[in-house]
Amino acid sequence: MIRVLVVDDSATNRELLTELLSADPEVEVVGTASDGLECLERVRSLRPSVVTMDIQMPSLDGIAATRRIMAATPTPIVIVSGNVNVADARVSFEALKAGALTLLRRPSLGDGPGDSDERASFVRTVKAMSEIQVVRRNHPEPGSGRPGPARRPACETRRIAIVGIAASTGGPAALVRVLSSLPREFRAPLMLVQHMSHGFLESLASWLSTSTGVSVELAVHGSLMSAGRVYLAPEDRHLGVDPGGRVLLSSEPPIGQFRPAADHLFASLARSLLPALGVILTGMGQDGTSGLRELRAAGGTIVAQDEAT
Repeated sequence: MIRVLVVDDSATNRELLTELLSADPEVEVVGTASDGLECLERVRSLRPSVVTMDIQMPSLDGIAATRRIMAATPTPIVIVSGNVNVADARVSFEALKAGALTLLRRPSLGDGPGDSDERASFVRTVKAMSEIQVVRRNHPEPGSGRPGPARRPACETRRIAIVGIAASTGGPAALVRVLSSLPREFRAPLMLVQHMSHGFLESLASWLSTSTGVSVELAVHGSLMSAGRVYLAPEDRHLGVDPGGRVLLSSEPPIGQFRPAADHLFASLARSLLPALGVILTGMGQDGTSGLRELRAAGGTIVAQDEAT
């Protein structure tokens, strides 16, 4: 059984999530908490497989609770947010930076178009997150500065005209580290595919820009990319590039279950014949592997995040 702790300051939301998760025969909701301090106590005593975490709570908010859990009793954490507007969602991304695995929109119990699919996807994601091995994370105090530069990999230096980056679970925090470490004179445009719950990509672009000092924007079909800027695949569109360095967005069918898909991005880089670097970061599943093979066969350079980080 997957043991879930539901954390939310709203009794209605706790009941909604408990009912939804408990309907799955592989899930047991072992407890609930109404604020961050109660959450810490329940994590220590119940040892859940996964925590669904609200952000705005009294006593101790979800960001601080996530930070303390990951420092003391590392546990997979899923942030659940009812808000997808840019200002509110950006706060939720801070919890991902603190060690939470992913951000999901709180599902509805309605019977509108797509509601049942959204509920099924929510439960499926919570179950999947319970299987991820998380590690202890000691965090600097908030406001103590951006992450320090990452170690430079020992790889061949060569002219790179364009960079493609793909990430899934755990990606936002990894992206902050990578983008923060780029030198100011970095001359290649960067194309980014990040698997993310619907409604949050615009907020992700804004949060990454603020957190890293690098310009991150949703990609626009046909736009000519500029050096040092990051172009994020929008919702439900594959991201690619033409040989002239212009953005190509596509509504072709999902690859696997993904649109945007990392495989599409890397394959597009391979076909463009531009000197390209393909980067694959933290995540789950196989998306990106076949595209990277195609890019490598076309002469591109590949970088993969190491498991330890």
